[in-house]
Amino acid sequence: TQFAASWAALEPRFAAAGRPVPTERAVNLFSAIAATDAGAEAIAAPAVGPMFYTDPDFRSRTLVGSPDGWVERLHEWQTLGLTFCEIKPTYHTVDDLMAQLRVIADEVMPAFPEPAA
Repeated sequence: TQFAASWAALEPRFAAAGRPVPTERAVNLFSAIAATDAGAEAIAAPAVGPMFYTDPDFRSRTLVGSPDGWVERLHEWQTLGLTFCEIKPTYHTVDDLMAQLRVIADEVMPAFPEPAA
């Protein structure tokens, strides 16, 4: 994935600069969530799709899909070291935004319990 490749490219740069590799690994992604991947793509693609050169770039560099797709991708990135995900939701109205945030809170966040203190 691009996430893994980016960190693999950064690690030697930290070493060359005599700096430790950060323990926090974050992404900042345009996002949309809907009941289906196609529904989420219909929300996000018109607004942010033109920012990417190819369809695979759009798919790999955004977090767009169903709740199950979000959980799957975030778990994959977590196994690669992801510790923080900042999203930039794509929406048409404030009600749409609130609905997406409810789905994230109800269906995605429970898959990522807080670590024990």
